Amino acid sequence: MLKTISITYFRNNVSLIADKVAKGLQFIVTRHSKPVFRVQLVDVDDDDDGSWEMIIDFTEGGKTEGMRAEDVLKLLKKIDG
Repeated sequence: MLKTISITYFRNNVSLIADKVAKGLQFIVTRHSKPVFRVQLVDVDDDDDGSWEMIIDFTEGGKTEGMRAEDVLKLLKKIDG
């Protein structure tokens, strides 16, 4: 189901919208009554076109002391080239 919402509503209710997107709802976000972007669920497991690349997997534990944001940014810049 596709629902149209304003960018102000989106900004003020992003957590609620994220919950609804996780359940399959899609949104068109408008600014001054004109469509700007779409919010929809991303299925990273269904990556047929190769557009998603795993950079860091935090789901399996990883380092216990974490990683500094500066180091993550350096890695991302290095990957981006």
